[in-house]
Amino acid sequence: MNVLIIGNGFDLAHGLPTGYNDFLDFSKIVKQIYTYDKQKIAEFCSEHLEKIAFPKYVKDEIYKTFQTRDVEHNAYLEEYAERLDDNIWYEYFLKIIEGKLIKGVNWIDFESEIRDIIKYFDETEVDISENYEIITNRLDMTLRNGEFTKYESKLSIFDELLLQKKMIHFSIKDVRKRLYQDLRRLTRALEIYISHFVSKIECKVNPKIKQMNVDHVVSFNYSNTFSRIYDDRVPVTYIHGEAFDKAYLPSDKDYDLGLKKCNLVLGIDEYWENDNDIYTKNKYTIFKKFAQRIVFGTGEENNLWYSQMQDNYEREKNLVMNSSRIFRAYSSISVFGHSLDVTDKDILGKYIGAEFTNVTVYCKDTEAEGELISNIISLIGEQKLIEKVYNVLPSLKFVVLQ
Repeated sequence: MNVLIIGNGFDLAHGLPTGYNDFLDFSKIVKQIYTYDKQKIAEFCSEHLEKIAFPKYVKDEIYKTFQTRDVEHNAYLEEYAERLDDNIWYEYFLKIIEGKLIKGVNWIDFESEIRDIIKYFDETEVDISENYEIITNRLDMTLRNGEFTKYESKLSIFDELLLQKKMIHFSIKDVRKRLYQDLRRLTRALEIYISHFVSKIECKVNPKIKQMNVDHVVSFNYSNTFSRIYDDRVPVTYIHGEAFDKAYLPSDKDYDLGLKKCNLVLGIDEYWENDNDIYTKNKYTIFKKFAQRIVFGTGEENNLWYSQMQDNYEREKNLVMNSSRIFRAYSSISVFGHSLDVTDKDILGKYIGAEFTNVTVYCKDTEAEGELISNIISLIGEQKLIEKVYNVLPSLKFVVLQ
């Protein structure tokens, strides 16, 4: 069995604007010109839109949507704008990006920022109202001396948003509910961006991917790029859900269906390190990826494929032991455009560390190769990495594309 594992780097390699910065830049445009009249839209597009680094299709679609105001296009942008309205996560990310406080440019950095805030609330375990004095003091100190660490500065920004949205007197349960609701609203906006805008952009076939004889695709992306460009007959399991191309107007009686049907997983990894904390401190479990995958039923085929590979290996192994046949039951795993970060260890570790897989990791350049080697150590351990690379018949190799 030949399995291709892809991450956001796969879409980026095809010239698609799927980074979190692309999503937030697009969101700012939508929020900025949503209420403009046609004349102001024309002025904005001529003065600013051409300078923004988006593919021509996206720019044309933005202009067409706002200029025509037809029902079909308006539904997407109207729902999109509403999902961002008064959204604490959206506003938080704009502020920390503007303040150059965000950790990095990848989606794992985006998720890490959510993780820090959720972990802070989980560790505090008291109502926000009981921490009112602490919060206001922290804000006051930040304004007076500005000597906080980046982490403390980001907490202060979040504190300020809590005050602005009058959440300061909420119970911790109500704050938790609001944080999750706004995260799902942000995720729904991302779904519209991917399905209605990004997935309509034309892109070229990558010869390296085209040459692969792929039986199954394990995708950590929300887009249908592989099926759309290469082969829609190859089964794809979307570990974090697939973006669904339909929008609902706020005036529609089924408006909430868009949010309810959205099965995209946008969450964090486990931050507790000892078993006792993991078992007992679970009020924020719904923010974690493994829980969202259960709730939204994503990636179910993945377990079936893995079991099939394992069964084929064991069956062939037993036959070879009782004959002179050459053992050929290894499954081929190709990794393209995935950072192999530990946040997806529960899935990636199985494929890469298994004794029955031959793994090829494609790297953008030599710098990326070093990072991927480090990340694989976090997934399967240094000893297992060495065994797979330096075996008589190596079962793990790295291919640098540049």
